Amino acid sequence: MKGVVFTNYTIVKELIEKTTTCTGLKVIARIVDKQYHTSIKMDKDQIDFKRIQFNTIVPKLSYYIAA
Repeated sequence: MKGVVFTNYTIVKELIEKTTTCTGLKVIARIVDKQYHTSIKMDKDQIDFKRIQFNTIVPKLSYYIAA
């Protein structure tokens, strides 16, 4: 679909779920309408920096916290 206006989350979810790869991988998406707290401040001594895994290409923009 080209030129789709995202008027609600269901349209975005359906477009994401149409994504596939040449090897047959299919995407399952779900909408989580929970509100998350942002800008939570923590002291540096409370952070376990060993668990933070940065993206190798864009480390300032993409990271995850390992379990």
